[in-house]
Amino acid sequence: MNLSASDFNYNDQNVEANIVIEDGYLTVTKIDMSEVAITTADAIYNGENQTTVLGVTWGARTLEEGTDYEVVSDSSTQIAKNVGQYTITLKGLGNYDENTTKQCT
Repeated sequence: MNLSASDFNYNDQNVEANIVIEDGYLTVTKIDMSEVAITTADAIYNGENQTTVLGVTWGARTLEEGTDYEVVSDSSTQIAKNVGQYTITLKGLGNYDENTTKQCT
């Protein structure tokens, strides 16, 4: 077959999979959630339960909750009220696979 990368035309910002061409074979696999970046908004201690806004990206693409990932556990299940460290765990959906976690303070 002798396929090469130049035989395929795609825009990286719209691709939601890992594309590998090796020995003339095209392989498309789901993106491992360990490849995504998770950001959280800062919270100021006020003695009340806290929530955070998640930013989840893969490269230049912003992932959507419910489509690309779901929150499996977060600080809301641990009642993030006091200063400390909390864990957010995301499960990949659709073209995203596996789980990833982030420690928040």
